[in-house]
Amino acid sequence: MLICKEKTQHLMQKNNEALMQYVEDIKNLRNLILSDLNTEQVASSQSQPSQSQHNNATSNNGNSLSSGQQPNNNNNAGFGSGMVSAVTGVGQQQTPDAVGVNSSNNGGAGSSQGSISTNREAILRKALKCKQLEDDNKKLRKLLKNQIEGSDKLRQDTQNTITTLREEFDVLLKELTQYKQKEELQHRQAQSVTGQ
Repeated sequence: MLICKEKTQHLMQKNNEALMQYVEDIKNLRNLILSDLNTEQVASSQSQPSQSQHNNATSNNGNSLSSGQQPNNNNNAGFGSGMVSAVTGVGQQQTPDAVGVNSSNNGGAGSSQGSISTNREAILRKALKCKQLEDDNKKLRKLLKNQIEGSDKLRQDTQNTITTLREEFDVLLKELTQYKQKEELQHRQAQSVTGQ
């Protein structure tokens, strides 16, 4: 009985520890999910201003080209040719900046996607670990239930054995009392015969 009780207490303690660890892992998983969502929002907010700046730069270049290509009736052909060359040079100077903006945007987006992918992998690992803990918890509960049922059965068997032993003891005590009474009766009869 004591061994079975100690096993049951040990299993209950182990089950409680597993439950506490399960709750802690759920909290960590929630924090990871919130961190992942915040990372996506920051990446989205950073990419939108960069894209807006790139669009503004492209729009300014287009406006410069449009204003530069408008003909001037008071200028000669040489001046018009010079304006075209100047505009072309400005366009060529603007192109590397635009490429730089695109490169920085792509680099930032790539790092953000890499961070998000890492967070998702961590979340997946945590989810799998929580699933494993949940399965282990179910096994522990089933084992604890079996131990409790076994303990109840053992206690019932012990109680039945004690009841049977008490009944047998009562029968033996009754037989012993009858034997003593019979022996006393025989002794009295022997004394009465001797007295006569």
